[in-house]
Amino acid sequence: MYNRTAIAMALRKQVLFNGQQMSLWDALEVVSKYEDSEIKELNYKDIKELDGSPLNVSKFGREVATVNHGLFGIYNEEDANAANTIA
Repeated sequence: MYNRTAIAMALRKQVLFNGQQMSLWDALEVVSKYEDSEIKELNYKDIKELDGSPLNVSKFGREVATVNHGLFGIYNEEDANAANTIA
């Protein structure tokens, strides 16, 4: 459930990639971390905010965490009921 929030927010967030405006989800690229390796990573180096500044991935991550906290509570057994209620 936590990842669905991040995906939904990435679909909604508009960014600039190669001079075109698109969702963050569409701008992210999955690339091989090493040559001849199955290890993959997300590439977000050339993605910019709409104002032209570099994408602040840490800020976006905190925004996702804030929404998840509001929906499901913090990561402990007492807040598992909140996640079950949403589900």
